Order: sequence, then structure tokens, then C-alpha cells
Amino acid sequence: MNNKTVWVAAFLIFTSPGSSLAAEGSMQEAKKYIEGAYTLEEWHAGEEIFRPPVVDGRLFFRDGVVATMLKNWSKADSKVSGGTYGRYWFDSSGFSYRYEDATIVTETPSEPKVSHKLLFDGTRSFTVTRVPDGIRLHRAEGNIEFVFTRDLLTYSENGKVLRVWRRIKSDKQS
Repeated sequence: MNNKTVWVAAFLIFTSPGSSLAAEGSMQEAKKYIEGAYTLEEWHAGEEIFRPPVVDGRLFFRDGVVATMLKNWSKADSKVSGGTYGRYWFDSSGFSYRYEDATIVTETPSEPKVSHKLLFDGTRSFTVTRVPDGIRLHRAEGNIEFVFTRDLLTYSENGKVLRVWRRIKSDKQS
């Protein structure tokens, strides 16, 4: 096999849908899909889909920091609001993140309750692959997926969509 054939094969491996993202250029492109600010569009709960203003939220990935703010007032007798923050890592081995702090407030008719329990313990790690118009982060444990496209982020567990987020574009972006 000549050098030209090897380069073409490597290019096809690293740029085709479903491939891993080992090349530096591919890593930078994938990072553009992940990093940014998102606003919650849908919260799926069983067969119901809730939308703002009953539910609302923001999600941020930037410079190794992840922050999530959520509000779910879909149940009048148990309104939940909270915020979490932590760190994420993205390199040729994959994507990982963990939360370091959380405050969750649950308002009930009798009293508000505050919790500082993290949404999950430890670090969650994902494989990263290309999909049409984006990238997919997949974690076998819990069958968790994030699918990032230019405009949307879809979060799923066990094949079921739980949240849909829309990328917030600044006035400076085209």
C-alpha cells in the first residue's frame, strides 16, 4: 500500500459517520458541537412532554466547566428547582464529566426542602462517535447518550429521550 492510500484510508476512518475522533482536527470540530450554552426545550416524563414555562433550564459546557440549572413545576404539589456545577474532560480517549456541587429545592404545600445531594456520584465517561450533522456521546452503563448537532442537544437513557436542549446563539454568531 502506498502513502497516498494510507492517508486516504486514515481520512475516511476519522471523518466518516460512526467513527471515533482521534485526529486533532476532528477533536476541535467535535469540541465545537459540545461547548456552548443550551436552553431546555422539552422534558420527557413517561408519556408526557413538558415545555417552558412549566419546565425550564440552562446547560453550559465551556472551558472544562459544566453547569446545569433546572426547574420542573409540572406538579403543583412538588415544584423542583436546582443547580449543579462540575468539570468535564474531552480528549482523544473520550468525554467525561462529574458534578462537584448541587443545590436542589423542592417546594411542597407544607414546606420547602433543600438537598445538596449530587445527581450521581463519581465521573461518567463516554465514547465519542460521529453521527450525521454532529457527534454522539455514549455510556454503556445506564445506556446514556448525548447527541449534539449544530442546534440541538438530545439527552437519552435506555433509548428513551429525557431532555431536548436548543443551543443559545449569541448575537455575534451567524
